[in-house]
Amino acid sequence: MSNINTKDCYNSFLLFGLIIFQRSFKFPIKSYNENNNDIVKHMIIILFL
Repeated sequence: MSNINTKDCYNSFLLFGLIIFQRSFKFPIKSYNENNNDIVKHMIIILFL
């Protein structure tokens, strides 16, 4: 892995963290719990990229 690839993965991880942070405040707790499965799937995809 080159430094450019690691930086891109880190930046995408930060952006995804911001999306989760915004969702947790914009949407009610019920809809947030329903979206947890999608969040876990995206987290696994990002970790294995």
